[in-house]
Amino acid sequence: MINSPDFVHHHLRNSTSGVIIQKGGIVDHRGIYVEMRGGSLEIHEFDFGFSGLVWSSCNGLVLASEFTNDHTHSVVNPVTKQQVFLPPYSSDIGNHGHFALAFVEATMEYKVACMIGIAPLFERTHIAVLTVGVDKVWRYIDIKHLHLETRLASFSVKPIVTGGYVHWISRSFVLTINMENETIRSFLCLDFAQNVE
Repeated sequence: MINSPDFVHHHLRNSTSGVIIQKGGIVDHRGIYVEMRGGSLEIHEFDFGFSGLVWSSCNGLVLASEFTNDHTHSVVNPVTKQQVFLPPYSSDIGNHGHFALAFVEATMEYKVACMIGIAPLFERTHIAVLTVGVDKVWRYIDIKHLHLETRLASFSVKPIVTGGYVHWISRSFVLTINMENETIRSFLCLDFAQNVE
């Protein structure tokens, strides 16, 4: 899909950043792409050749799932319409939260991360990780050592990707996974609401 280091470098250097906005309706899931060019916003219809829900994007690639089957995920190149389907995970593993696509610069690989929770009360919660185009099965990183509130909050928030890191941010903590070495850190946040007089 994008595997040449030179192509990635030149593509990122010459491309402009933008935002994908997608409607969340069951029937209508069209999207638009908004970018800044020459000091003004340009809005384009977004057709990535796959009728599904956009979870995340990274370096021009889009992580999406079929709208009718949320266990079918793929990474799509909207320009070339190429897509790589990710291996499914068993539904008995649990419910998934939100997916994130990140680029690991050290290995020039793309990885996907997702919070997986198992009822009741998400007693067993883990982060599923997959290297795109390499792995045939998901790896599961156990996070049962984290406080239940942290696990529940992580499951309900959308992750944010910065570089090779995926972050789940809530009011009281930030849970971060380094996608290169797949290590997890949790940071407490100050509760600003309690400090306001």
